[in-house]
This record gives sequence, structure tokens and C-alpha cells, in this order.
Amino acid sequence: MTTNDLDRTGRLGGRAALIVGAASGMGLETALLFADEGADLCLADLDAEAGERVAEESRSRGVKASFVRCDITKDGDVRAAVDAAVATLGRLDTLIITAGGGADGFAATYALNVIGQAVTVETARPHLAESGRGAVVFVGSISGIVSHAGSAAYSAAKAGLLGYSRTLAAELAPQGIRVNTVCPGGTLTPMLENGWRRAGHDPAEQAKAQLRNKPLGRWGTGRDIAQAIAFLASDDASYITGISLNVDGGEYLNVRS
Repeated sequence: MTTNDLDRTGRLGGRAALIVGAASGMGLETALLFADEGADLCLADLDAEAGERVAEESRSRGVKASFVRCDITKDGDVRAAVDAAVATLGRLDTLIITAGGGADGFAATYALNVIGQAVTVETARPHLAESGRGAVVFVGSISGIVSHAGSAAYSAAKAGLLGYSRTLAAELAPQGIRVNTVCPGGTLTPMLENGWRRAGHDPAEQAKAQLRNKPLGRWGTGRDIAQAIAFLASDDASYITGISLNVDGGEYLNVRS
């Protein structure tokens, strides 16, 4: 790490981050916020065309940024992404995993939301430990905390991710690596809207109908989630590890009431 890295303005100045799932939605917003906050980036995603665009936009903000195509459920892709991050950035101290979502059946959903995350962390672990200030942030879901009928596989996987995150935080603390999870509630992203379309629903009508479940009176945005991720990755959270942070506009309150 050079003096210029340390002196870069922004709360993430001097950070070298791998962001997995950076081509759209929460991951895209996280990449751009990290760039604004001074972090150098390696971005990974299945969507190479969109991912390259995000990398280009990140570079326009004055930081290093590259892209590597990665399927988080494939160990070889994960190793290649971590290797690319270290090669292009010279080090790796921050790992953000926004990749995840629904899949067909329990096995595929668990592979995407838990196993792929674990393989990524284990692959990056030596580099995070070497940095002396490693930070890992997962993106979970309040579905891993409360019950939603019709989403058993997804809820089970996200609950598994929370359990893994807490245990990992205890295991990696002696190496100076912090591990935390952001748990979004209803957040308007292209993935959610496309899911509504596939189910035959009009996204605008669905968003309006479900707004009553949002105590703060609005839907969450990718930027809302990115802000929480940036905080947990930054030195502002240097004494925080092993937590799950709900970013849901109070949605959890309605479920619990």
C-alpha cells in the first residue's frame, strides 16, 4: 500500500475490494459508491457486458477498476476472480458478496446463497488476513430471519448464510478479519421487477400494492443497501463484527407486530 493510497479521500480510500455480483442492482450501486469513496475495485459477475460498463463508470470516478466474469457456484470461477483481484489491485482487503437470489430447488438455492459465498471467502481468506484489516460483507435478507410463505428454499438458504456469517466472524477475528451481513427488506431492483414480470405481474402495480408493508412509506433502493455495506466495510465499523444489519425500512417491525 502506498502513501497515495492511504491519502486518497473518502471513507474507503486505500481499500482494495472485490465485489461479487456487481453488474446490477445492489452490487452496481455498491461498486459506484465504493468508487466515490476512494476504493480500488475488481468487479465480478455473470453478466460480462454489464459488468464491464460498471467497471468503466467506476474508473471514470478516479479509481482503479477491472472486471472478471464469475459464476459464484463454480469454484474455478471464484479462484480466477480472487486471483484477478490480487493481480490487478496488488492486494485484497475487502470482500463484498452481493451475488445471490432464488434458484430452482433447495440444492441450487443453497449453492448460490451459501456454498458459493463460503468458497469465495475461503479462497480470499489468505489475502484478507495478510492485509491486517480484512473486511467481509455478505448480503443476506430479512427472509432469513422471518417467515415468508412460498419461499422455503430461499429463506432456508439466507438463514444458513446468517449462521455461517456469525461463525465465520468468530473464526476470523484472530486474523483481524471482520465479517458482517446486511439484510435487505423489500428493495426495488431489476431482479425483483423481472421476477414480477415472469410471474405475469405489472411491476408498477406490484410495487404500489406492497407499499403498505413498508412503515417508512417507500421502497428501498440499491443505494440504501450500498450505504450500509460501505459503512460495515469501512474503518468507521472497525469494532463491529458478527452482526446482521436489517436495512428494510421497518418491514421487520410489521412482521413482528
